[in-house]
Amino acid sequence: MRIFLRIFYRNFGANMDEMDTKYLEPRGNGVWFFVRKNPKNIIHLLGNKKSERFTLQTTNLQTAQKKRNDFLKKQAAYWAQLKLTGKSDQDLEGSYQAVINAAKSVHIEYKDIDDILSEKRINTLMTRLEILEKNNRIPDPNLSKAVLGISDKPNPTISKVLTFYLDKILPDKLRTKSPRQKQHVINPKKRVIRNFIKLCGDIPIYDVNRSHALEYYEWLQDRVVDEDNPLATDSANKYISQIRGIFLDYYKYNGDDDLLDPFRNLWFTGGISRKVLPFKTSYIENLIQNPKILADLAIEARIVIAAFINTGLRHSEICNVRPDSIYLDTPTPYVDIVRQSGRDLKTKESVRQLPLFGISLEAFKFIKNGAIDCYRDKSDTFSANANKFFRHNGLFPEVKDEKLETYRIYSLRHSFRDRMIEAGVDVDIRDKSMGHKIYKPEYGNYGEIELRMKLLKEIDIEYDTAFFN
Repeated sequence: MRIFLRIFYRNFGANMDEMDTKYLEPRGNGVWFFVRKNPKNIIHLLGNKKSERFTLQTTNLQTAQKKRNDFLKKQAAYWAQLKLTGKSDQDLEGSYQAVINAAKSVHIEYKDIDDILSEKRINTLMTRLEILEKNNRIPDPNLSKAVLGISDKPNPTISKVLTFYLDKILPDKLRTKSPRQKQHVINPKKRVIRNFIKLCGDIPIYDVNRSHALEYYEWLQDRVVDEDNPLATDSANKYISQIRGIFLDYYKYNGDDDLLDPFRNLWFTGGISRKVLPFKTSYIENLIQNPKILADLAIEARIVIAAFINTGLRHSEICNVRPDSIYLDTPTPYVDIVRQSGRDLKTKESVRQLPLFGISLEAFKFIKNGAIDCYRDKSDTFSANANKFFRHNGLFPEVKDEKLETYRIYSLRHSFRDRMIEAGVDVDIRDKSMGHKIYKPEYGNYGEIELRMKLLKEIDIEYDTAFFN
């Protein structure tokens, strides 16, 4: 491929500077990739990785050359460090952990020698020397390093930091979440690290500095100001927040709380997020009084939509409600949104009871019998399928500006709130029904379920029973 490119450029008069494609390979879509074999004498220090291969995310040769040159400098420095120490990251991590364990065995915290000396307390140093003296009968180099704080600290690459983060730091934060919820937490973290590595290389974490953070920030900035397909500022800030969180959690876990955050004060301001508009009541009436409109949508999805209409529940709450939390044989039928083992609710205010009536009551009869079990822990599948069906069939109302406004299936929840306002339902009962935080002292339960049924039934909409056929 490289020979072909040289012949091509030569025939068309390209100069030799423009033809510098060392370690560069184009793919079918014109995007340049960095490709380089690792030296045989350090492959064992790189986890037996024989080559580096990754996209440079550009179709412009000059940009690819610049990114290649930047990476080559970082790669050369990293290889030099490996050759100097003769240790792989795994070797260094294992040695360091052995020293940490040695410190624990004599009931002290491992501290770097600089930290010990910076405390300026002679008794601290003397105590450590006494510990070393007491335990000198059996020579242990790890114990000496542990007490005196002279062990080489591992400096793992970003990809290995991510693995460590997912294995050691994150599990405690995930223990109450369902498998799907865990993936919603993990996947964005993998994504931001993957993007960072593509931009800056898989460099050691303690070598990451402000210039790397700015490179990442500027890459996001280019996406934010892209006129054709702009990235929302909220989304860009989430990217920054995610990677900052990984770095700070790793620093804290390893006792490096005093390190400066390379992403500090990097934030995007301005920009307007698209507002999700509520459906008008007349739109919902037309939808459920004319069954043919949604006849080709899967019955499971139609049931979830029907459950939405008179409860305003989040689709994740509907799809994961337990049958024993649906009470149909009481004078006032209701659904009880409660905490579940192995699954988080969005907020503590999400715990609530909602009366069931009209089309939503009929929907929950199906749900209690397992009709939407296919969506359990897969509420995003329902959302994706329903939104796709509505878009494909032109069912969403038109908006004035697609960059500022949009309709989604979630608009049903927004409509529920508006319909309560139109019916004159008290603001506290509205917030309680929506599962929103009430910003004042709470007294009582905001009325018994019977009272809430009486108030909310004012927003009921007639429907055609063929909706469920």
